Amino acid sequence: MSSKKNLSVLASGALIITTAGFVSPPPELAGSAARMFHVRLTDHGAATTGNVRVQAWPSPERLAKLPKNGKVELLDLGTYPVGADGVADIPLVPRQVDAAHRGARGTVDVMLTMETPKTSTEYNITLDQESSDSYRPAGGAYRTQENASHNYLSISLDTATGSTMIQGLATDGTPSGTSSVRNEKLSPRTIEAALGAVSTGRSLANATPTEVCVYYASDVWSYGRPQYWAPVYAWSGAKGVAKVTASSQHTLGIGYTGGGGWSQSGTSTITTGGGASTAPLVDRWAANKVNYRDFWNTCGPEQRRPINFYAFLPADLQSVASHVYYGGGCATYLPGQTITKWQGTAITYGSAVNIGPISVSSQSGWNANSEIVWTVTARTKYCGDTAAGPEGSPRIDVRAG
Repeated sequence: MSSKKNLSVLASGALIITTAGFVSPPPELAGSAARMFHVRLTDHGAATTGNVRVQAWPSPERLAKLPKNGKVELLDLGTYPVGADGVADIPLVPRQVDAAHRGARGTVDVMLTMETPKTSTEYNITLDQESSDSYRPAGGAYRTQENASHNYLSISLDTATGSTMIQGLATDGTPSGTSSVRNEKLSPRTIEAALGAVSTGRSLANATPTEVCVYYASDVWSYGRPQYWAPVYAWSGAKGVAKVTASSQHTLGIGYTGGGGWSQSGTSTITTGGGASTAPLVDRWAANKVNYRDFWNTCGPEQRRPINFYAFLPADLQSVASHVYYGGGCATYLPGQTITKWQGTAITYGSAVNIGPISVSSQSGWNANSEIVWTVTARTKYCGDTAAGPEGSPRIDVRAG
C-alpha cells in the first residue's frame, strides 16, 4: 500500500503533517461559551503559528479488545489554526462525541496534537461530562477547593523545549487557585523525523493511502503495574480501612516516546468494575494494580496507556507511608466514633505508577466509591492540608489528639 503523505504548506513555506478526514469546527460551537482549551504555542519564548488538531480516543474498554495491529479509530473533532499571537481557542461539547469514544459516565479521552512549522507535540487529557453542554477535567483536576469551578483549560507549550504549563481558568480568565497549575515536560517531535518515520517505518495496513500518523494496537501489555492511590495516615487509636468499589474513576499518566526517550504525555481515565477493602492500616499506602497496553504510530511515536485494573488493594502493595502532619483545619473525635473521607478535591501523586521505562502520575477523586474509614478507639484529631478543614481538603491525616 502506498504511504503517500498528506501535507499542508503554511505561509512560511514549512510542511505540517495532517490527517485526512479532519473536520472544521462546527459553526454552532464558535464563541467563548463553548471554549474548552486555550492553547498558546511558543518557540524559545516567541509566539509561533501552526495548528491544533483535536481527536478523541476510543474508550479503554474498546482499546482492550483491539487485536494486534488493529487500527485505533480516532474521532476527529476539528483542526484549529494558531494565529500570529501563538493562540488558539478550542470549543468542545458532549454532542460532538459518539458512544464509541465515551467511557464510563460520559468521559472522553482527548488528544491535542499541537503542530508548528518545526514540530508536532501530543498531549492527552480525560474530560468528564459536566452537563449536556460542557465538559470539565476528570476527577476535579486543575481545580481547588477555594474556587471549585472552572470553565476551560489554558495550555502553554514551548515547542522548542517541551516545557508546558496547564491551568484551569474561569470564564473571566481568573485562575481556579494556584495549586491548579501543573508544569510538565512534553516531547516535541521534529517534522523531519516524523516524515522519515512514515517513509521508512511500519506498514500502513488498514489505512487509506492518504492517511499518515495512524495509531495501531500492539501486543505488548504491561500487566499488574502498581498504582499508589492514597496514603492511609493513621495511628493505633484510629486505624484506617481503604475501600474501592465499582465506578471509581482513576486518572493515570500515559507514557510516550517519540524516539528521544520516554516521558509522560497527559492522562487517561479508567473506571473500576469491582472493588476491595484493606485490613485496618497505620501509615501504609493503599494501592491497586493496573494493566497498560502499548500503541504504535506510523510516524514513530508510541503510547503506553492504562486500559483496566488487574487487582484492587492487594496486601503486597501496602508499603510504609511516612506520616505527614498537615497544618490546616482539624477536628477532634472520641472513642466509638468513625471518620469517613469520601469528599473533597482530587489529589494527584506524581511518579505513582511505574509503567516500566518511567513512572507516571495517579489521581482519583474522593467519592463514595473511593474512601477511607477510621474507627476511633482513643481521642483523635482529623486534619486537612487547607483552611477548609479535613472534609474539604484533598490531603488529610489522622493522629493522636
